Amino acid sequence: MKNSKSEKNKNVRGFYIALGISALMIGSACYFSYKEGDTKAPELSSESSGYAVDRKETDIPKVKTTATTHRQNSYVIITTTNPPEETTEETENIIVTEEADVIYEIPAEETVAEVPAVMNQPLKSPLTVINEFSGQELVKNETTGSWQTHNGTDYKAEIGDDVYSVTDGTITDVNNDALWGTIVIVQAENGDIYRYCNLSKELNVQRGTDISAGAVIGYVGDTADIESAVEPHLHIEVIRGGKYQNPVDFIKEQ
Repeated sequence: MKNSKSEKNKNVRGFYIALGISALMIGSACYFSYKEGDTKAPELSSESSGYAVDRKETDIPKVKTTATTHRQNSYVIITTTNPPEETTEETENIIVTEEADVIYEIPAEETVAEVPAVMNQPLKSPLTVINEFSGQELVKNETTGSWQTHNGTDYKAEIGDDVYSVTDGTITDVNNDALWGTIVIVQAENGDIYRYCNLSKELNVQRGTDISAGAVIGYVGDTADIESAVEPHLHIEVIRGGKYQNPVDFIKEQ
């Protein structure tokens, strides 16, 4: 009987010893699991913090990291989500260029080049003016009795006297005018126009031919009916820039 009691006591004691050892092992396991969870969570936090710093330096899109620690079961769940892509509004590139200064050239007023007085004369010397150029002034016409401008100069002459070209140029017209009789028109190289009026109908020139200063272009006549009351003469006109000029200013007696 004593032996069976003592055996029974041994068995009970062994059971409690085994139970104590088991409890100790379970407690140790829980303790180490708890410590392991504490050490991993800070590491995760530091990694997340370091990642944010790197993002500022490298300008890499920010990634949101969420760490969840379950201490009871001793594991860590890490979920990573990408933030929505940043959208930037596209704006049109407007290039503004400074306009270059525009210089407007003001056209100069048209001026007619001054030409020295022609050294040739239309008649042999001496040259005698019997009716002067009047410009804008009205003068009485001896033939018609009307008041009008006298657009040329009348040089005294004899019928049949030679008439000379006072300039180099081209004969642009030869005609018989109802008022001014036989006319020869010479255009000088500078554009001036010379009209020789009251010539005889016998001429030595034709339209379109060139002529030199001093060459004979015709003879004094009595064909200008508008000045038939005036003694025999040569009526000569000079036109420059579309305006009548005083022939005396263009003719210099030699």
